[in-house]
Amino acid sequence: MGKQHVIRHVEEHHPTVVIKRRRSATSTDSGEITWFPHGNPIKVKLRWSTWRSRNPPPRTITSGSLNGKDLRETVVSILKQRLFYIPSFKIYCSPAGFYDYGPPGFAVESNIIDFWRQHFVEEEDMSEMKCSCVTPEAVLKASGHVDKFIDLMVKDEKTGTCYRADHLLKDYCNEKLEKDVSAEKAAELKDILVRRSKSSGSLLQARRTHSLIDPYPFNLMFKTSIGPYLRPETAQGLFVNFKDLYAYNGEKLPFAAAQVGPAFRNE
Repeated sequence: MGKQHVIRHVEEHHPTVVIKRRRSATSTDSGEITWFPHGNPIKVKLRWSTWRSRNPPPRTITSGSLNGKDLRETVVSILKQRLFYIPSFKIYCSPAGFYDYGPPGFAVESNIIDFWRQHFVEEEDMSEMKCSCVTPEAVLKASGHVDKFIDLMVKDEKTGTCYRADHLLKDYCNEKLEKDVSAEKAAELKDILVRRSKSSGSLLQARRTHSLIDPYPFNLMFKTSIGPYLRPETAQGLFVNFKDLYAYNGEKLPFAAAQVGPAFRNE
């Protein structure tokens, strides 16, 4: 299994390599492979046990062999091993939530974007744009993002951990619903779950402990040091360029515009 994995790795990752000789080896012996990249013979000695420890063979996943959590962890582990994605700046203790796509991950993303572009932009004859990722505050003020693109947060004074207030409210309502409550109370709790982002803080007060401070608004946008924000969505660039797009399309309606690219939210 180990030797075949080595040989398969060489064949898959070195398409210009032609393996000319293979020697059998046990898990404790060293083996030798001779290949001819660009016509020059090179002999490489391999210790199978070392190779196995650094390059374990892919794990076979069968239906029903893993539960949901184990399956997710296994898939994530395989994706990282195969360099589909990796944490950004990991040699500098990468911050949470930032990732880099490796070659196969970038290829998958490119294929998805190409399919999206073919299905929507080309088929629907859309006008595709690429707008700046930095957005002036005046634009986001007009769109309502500065004042309303917020979540209510609560902070644990002892640990410094922050929680979304609506998540605490949701947990509180679900705990109450699991108990024996009246039909009227259950209807009230379910209504609050539907409208929890607009609910008053009175019910949240019942969920609070002495270590949680009062809820406070937290804006989900990233503000830059020069003033503007990183765009929280890709639509704003299309909206502010409507007049130019209208002229580009011969001042005829209707027309469609599209954009693909990163958006930034501090969630």
